Amino acid sequence: MTTTTSKPYRVFIVRWWENQDTSTDNSSRFVLEIPGTGERYGFTSADMLLHALKNQLDTAVLPLNPSVQPAEEETL
Repeated sequence: MTTTTSKPYRVFIVRWWENQDTSTDNSSRFVLEIPGTGERYGFTSADMLLHALKNQLDTAVLPLNPSVQPAEEETL
């Protein structure tokens, strides 16, 4: 029998679409969703989305467990 150790993680969902209304200069729309907390944020620019995502990552508080080592990064 194999036991799995629960590793702390956070999930972020990013959605992007083009607004069909061409009367606006910026037709891109973005949504950042955090399923774990139910938070949803809307943006009209990629820069604002990336700034908010970076802020979420910088302020993420994960439980410390010295027995859990960080996973090696995978390059796609």
